[in-house]
Amino acid sequence: MFYPYEQTLLQAVGEALSGEAGRRFAAQVAAVNKIQRLNEGREVNLYQMRGGKPDFDASLAFPTGEEAKLASAVLAAPQGGRMRAEVWLVRGSLFSLEFSKAPANVLGAGWKEASPAVEEIKLWLDPLQAPQPASRAVLSGWLAQWQTAGRLTRSHAPLRPEDRLERLDWLDAALPVDYLALLDQTEGAQLGEWKVLGAGAIRTVELEDGVNYHLVAESAERGRSRCAPASATANCIYWTTKTIRPKRSAAPCNKPWSACCRRPEINGGFIGCCFMLSMQLLLLFNSQRLE
Repeated sequence: MFYPYEQTLLQAVGEALSGEAGRRFAAQVAAVNKIQRLNEGREVNLYQMRGGKPDFDASLAFPTGEEAKLASAVLAAPQGGRMRAEVWLVRGSLFSLEFSKAPANVLGAGWKEASPAVEEIKLWLDPLQAPQPASRAVLSGWLAQWQTAGRLTRSHAPLRPEDRLERLDWLDAALPVDYLALLDQTEGAQLGEWKVLGAGAIRTVELEDGVNYHLVAESAERGRSRCAPASATANCIYWTTKTIRPKRSAAPCNKPWSACCRRPEINGGFIGCCFMLSMQLLLLFNSQRLE
């Protein structure tokens, strides 16, 4: 079932939780009877199966809503390699483990039997506390203009600055300045068909070149995503569907978002690079390592 390094992560999260939360989390771990590992073990999906179908025990679920990042951790291999890990809940049930690197590349040839140490662990929420109804943000500037025009249909009160910075510090990335400016006003937003994620909902994906990218916005209608790079910038990337790996554009997309069109356009072989947003948060530039 679980590999030792996965057990190490789950045990650390369970120990960080207290009382009923820890007991319920341990019960969810014990209830997992199917594991799906994707992308060289970087993504691990956990299922409770009954009758050949996913059937998660509602009595064990936390009141955390549709999707929530429960914890982040840093795992250290004896030979010195490190990888970050995240534990996600879906509808209150333990569902996925996400690692920043392929475990084999960090833990070595015997990675399936390796037991790394947990150097750091951070709980992002109390899973026994139901999320509070999102209060609408008080917006200014172009966000307020878009809200008045009906192009921004959902916003949320921003996180406290110290809470937001703590979450962003775990990403090891230089995020676009105007995405950070958006987070000053709202913890995510709905801009047309695009859902811009808040600091607490950013996900990590990997391209075929092994570079990590942080997902900052997605479109359910078009099955596309927009990502900001981890530690470096790069060309634009997109997802055509949820099941196809991200691809990079053939050429940089350096058109400012304020000049972007309302409909997708082909730009250097990339479809939809310029799309409805008057900010650069979804724009990736030519590959250049940041200082």
